[in-house]
Amino acid sequence: MDFFLDYPEKLIYIDAEEVYCVYENLKKLRESLNMKQEEFGASVGVKKSTYSNYETGKTQPTSDFWISVATTYKVSIDYLMGFCDDPHGTQYSDGFSVNNEEKTVVKAWRVAPEDKKEIAALALGFDYVSKEKDASAAS
Repeated sequence: MDFFLDYPEKLIYIDAEEVYCVYENLKKLRESLNMKQEEFGASVGVKKSTYSNYETGKTQPTSDFWISVATTYKVSIDYLMGFCDDPHGTQYSDGFSVNNEEKTVVKAWRVAPEDKKEIAALALGFDYVSKEKDASAAS
């Protein structure tokens, strides 16, 4: 079960395997841009006090805030929330990385018709049950 713990000075996200301090990479990003909290907050549409509370973990940032930071500064939300070490979301904490060619494959997979996914899965050597077959099996 995933949940947040709200400590007086930290907001910590906990899932079944790890603990994340969601504000650490947010602060790293701001500092890498040589911006003060007030400047950074204004750049993503929040007051200095709101931004400061997000960065220090006193308040949980909203989804809109994460999206605004990610789009404004071209970083991944995974990075901002501490799920990966790379600002572009391609190097994860466990050392697993995704290159541009692999990203292209994933994008193609997501839009491919189900029958093409089955063929690709067979060629790559893994099992894939299409949504249609899965639904008919459940009936």
